[in-house]
Amino acid sequence: MRLSGWRRWPLMGLLGASLGLAGCGGLPAPPALSDAEVLATPDYQINPADTVKVFVWRAPELSVTVPVRPDGRISLPLVDDLQAAGRTPTELARAIEQELSPFVQNPRASVVIEQFADNLAETVQIMGEVKKPTAVAYRPRLTVLDVVVAAGGLTEFADGDSAKLIRRDQTGERAYQLDLQQLVVNGELSKNAKLRPGDLIVVPQSLL
Repeated sequence: MRLSGWRRWPLMGLLGASLGLAGCGGLPAPPALSDAEVLATPDYQINPADTVKVFVWRAPELSVTVPVRPDGRISLPLVDDLQAAGRTPTELARAIEQELSPFVQNPRASVVIEQFADNLAETVQIMGEVKKPTAVAYRPRLTVLDVVVAAGGLTEFADGDSAKLIRRDQTGERAYQLDLQQLVVNGELSKNAKLRPGDLIVVPQSLL
């Protein structure tokens, strides 16, 4: 599961990021991520407009797939209103069990996200001077080179060695330097970096 609160990058914010970061120097390289870090995924917190699948063991009549309403709540058989947004699937399952306990003996529930309201939270986006700005579905061990290739490569106007990786986490937003010219053109694989879901790559235009 993934972190909540990761939303579509606003267009104006993206443009500001690409312009503002293009001239920034001295940024650190992206941190090396171990296999444990790229395979580990933080608990996802449910958001409004997600769709959740609720399974109640030995009670198929109570097992349903429902959308999370704009107010963050869901309605289930025997449960009119239950707060879902802001909870992890496991937390919601335990809350469902508590609500059903007056009606069902030893209820056991499980919850999975059937559909995310914002699928871009599960992607890595690349914009700027690439041939096909795109969002690439995240998978473990996805790298910068994988995303650049999916975008069709750099344009002739790209300043690849001024590219930036913007990463959001629970502590805020961080920017890292990417040396795409050395990676893509010169084949320096030491410049490749593993990515995280929600990462954004910005490739500025060369000023020359």
